Amino acid sequence: MREKSKSKQCQTCGLPIPDMCICEKKWAQHQAPKEFPVLLVAKEKHGTYYWNITDLRTLYTLALEILTKRYKSGEWYFEPEEPEKIGFTMEDIEKYPTGLQAQAKTTWAQYQMEYKQWNREHDFYLRIKEAVKNKLGPEAWGILRSRHDYEYERIEIEEYSEGY
Repeated sequence: MREKSKSKQCQTCGLPIPDMCICEKKWAQHQAPKEFPVLLVAKEKHGTYYWNITDLRTLYTLALEILTKRYKSGEWYFEPEEPEKIGFTMEDIEKYPTGLQAQAKTTWAQYQMEYKQWNREHDFYLRIKEAVKNKLGPEAWGILRSRHDYEYERIEIEEYSEGY
């Protein structure tokens, strides 16, 4: 019979590496409570939901469950459409008659702005997709926290004590 291999634990968060721990990844912050138990509160469009969270593993597991449910519902996160490309470059603009250059530069600037916005949204969507596909609980928590102040995606941690 094969023995189960023990995974190495992170010195910072105590979670198994690489399954749950994200301490080494600079693009993701824990933003997790330091002490437990806590209440996780999700304030969504059709209700407010409460969960008792007793440890970091439970928080990450629940975050992944929430993110997965939202992603798979098709109502929360959408892959953004890339902006329609314009048919000229900045070099082309210089060759245009003076009267058209101002309008072309405005169109170019607008396209650049739209493309940067699309790129941010697309990267975020890919993070969600990766977290769900690879079951990355800490990344799911980071994603939910990054959107905690969106109107129907509010996620809050409330501390409480278990007695006087």
